[in-house]
Amino acid sequence: MEGSWTRALRYTRLALIVVYALLILYYFATGWEGARKFVVTMVPLSVVLWVVDSLHRRDPLIPRVRSLYVNALVGAVLIALSLLSGYYISNNFWDLVSVRMGSYNQVDLIMGALIAVTVLWFGAVKYPIIFAITVFFLLNSLYGRYFPGILNHPGLSYSRLIAAMSVDFSTGVFESLSQIAATVISAFMLFVGILSGFGLVEATNRLVLSKLRSPKLIPQTNILVGVPVGMVTGSAGAASATVGSLTIPIVKALGVPLAMASAMAAAAGIGAQLMPPVMGASAFVMADALGVPYFEVMIRGFVPALVYFAGLAVAIHFISLKSVKVDAGRGTPTVASTKLSLVDRVYVLLFMLGIALLIVFMASWVYAPLAAIRSAGVVLAAAILVNLAAGLRMRLRTLEILKSLGAKLARALEFFSIETANLTLLLALLGLLKAFFTVTGFSIKLGSAVVSLGAGNLYLTTLLSYAFGYVVGMGVPPLGTYVIVYPVIVPALMRLGVSPWVAQFTAFFIGVHAEFAPPMSVAAATVSRIARIPFTSVLRELVKLGIGLPLIIFVTPIKPELVLVPGLRQVITGVEVVLGLIGVEVIAYWALHERRILDVPLKLLLAVGSILVLFTRGFYEILGLALTLPLVAYAFLRAWRVTKQI
Repeated sequence: MEGSWTRALRYTRLALIVVYALLILYYFATGWEGARKFVVTMVPLSVVLWVVDSLHRRDPLIPRVRSLYVNALVGAVLIALSLLSGYYISNNFWDLVSVRMGSYNQVDLIMGALIAVTVLWFGAVKYPIIFAITVFFLLNSLYGRYFPGILNHPGLSYSRLIAAMSVDFSTGVFESLSQIAATVISAFMLFVGILSGFGLVEATNRLVLSKLRSPKLIPQTNILVGVPVGMVTGSAGAASATVGSLTIPIVKALGVPLAMASAMAAAAGIGAQLMPPVMGASAFVMADALGVPYFEVMIRGFVPALVYFAGLAVAIHFISLKSVKVDAGRGTPTVASTKLSLVDRVYVLLFMLGIALLIVFMASWVYAPLAAIRSAGVVLAAAILVNLAAGLRMRLRTLEILKSLGAKLARALEFFSIETANLTLLLALLGLLKAFFTVTGFSIKLGSAVVSLGAGNLYLTTLLSYAFGYVVGMGVPPLGTYVIVYPVIVPALMRLGVSPWVAQFTAFFIGVHAEFAPPMSVAAATVSRIARIPFTSVLRELVKLGIGLPLIIFVTPIKPELVLVPGLRQVITGVEVVLGLIGVEVIAYWALHERRILDVPLKLLLAVGSILVLFTRGFYEILGLALTLPLVAYAFLRAWRVTKQI
């Protein structure tokens, strides 16, 4: 019985993956009837795919309930509710947005409530803290008159609240957030799925491992693997898993403490959410909030991402000089056995071609999702030809070649459909939370409170924004943190004269920083499982190693050129910020003199210089550069001397 049930689930899941992918491709080919109408179909279908995928993986649909029959029953109910509400809302869509807008009948509200319930159920299972926050603000929306302070308001009627959660379309599960997932991010997920499914990312990683032989340089594989992985994943968890599985065993074998080796992988993985061209999902939401093409966000993101990775690379370099044993890397099996085949080398070229095409297409003002699809199509066609040629060269039978191609294509489609469905539902859930913030005026009141407490001071307002984001990030992943904080802190910063670009990027960086906040750091949790050490041990080292990101958060409003306009001024500002970060990394991980009595005052002087470089402008900025440059140069000179003595 269980065997037939498993087979049925596997084939049903595969069919849904294919249908889901074809629907998205059909939307990009035809435009459907617009993004809003399309997402009315895709949100219920995403629920169905999530349910079937969860049953296939034996993931519970009721937290902590493992019974197959109970989960199957709950899954059947969720599928029925989502399909029923989706069918009704889709069939009545044009009446809902025109004839009955603002005066919905009872059936409209019931069907809207059903789809909202299924999305909330998804949240309860996958993101319990976001679910708890959403339920809290749902209750606040209904009974605001009983809440104190900025949470107090007259309260909404049930019908008004249900409409805002669903059939209003401008807020709730069908609003712009879920539309972004289904109609924009999905195209990039297809691109990433093809690169991953056909092994192009793995081939690039093997190239990096095959080129670094020096024990002192091998820890830099965290950066050299993290950057290309980050360019195509945009996910801290996925990037940390990829980087960590490759680098942790090697770096540990070189003598670096296990917690630090794990933190290096996690810090590099977190950079995936900063690294263009496929930044984290928050970047797509930012583009929508600013009303600009995604390319405008992406092109501004290169310098901050490189600043982050440069600071991290310097920290890893100094740690390596102190920790790596001289002869540890010789004979390390993982390094020595890394060989590149001809197919691997071609795959690396295809990986680079895909990234280049994506950037060129977007730079040519091609609509960003179409640029991703075109790039994916070119890479897919080339990868198929490479596989066919390799199979024929190895004299494989036609059936074996086709079977191998089919498996790779299935992996690509699985990643594409499953990740898009989960992201669509997560953004639909965040759409509910955003709706509650909107209809109650909470975000406006909280933003006013931040401005009031900041007393018109940019430094203090930025600090309060960071503190708010950190608290939210303790329970919510980066995308959720960004969606929650940006309606609050962006208006607060703009009232102080900060550009919308700068305010949005500040909120974006705060969202990414959620990966450094306990207990929601997916990156730290991922690498701790790989290394089999306590989560807290990794997080403790990660917070120190990733100091560059909070510094970037505070620097951005003070030095807006870092993100304001792409070009030479942005690059110069980025170099300046890198210098300040290097000063901080020297203080944390290196010694400026063998004798402590001289090392401490030199570090204090470097600390003053770094602070002036990062957080001041004009004369004090120049003074900071004059202090920092010679001390940083001396630190690298000492590091070079240590390297020469080895």
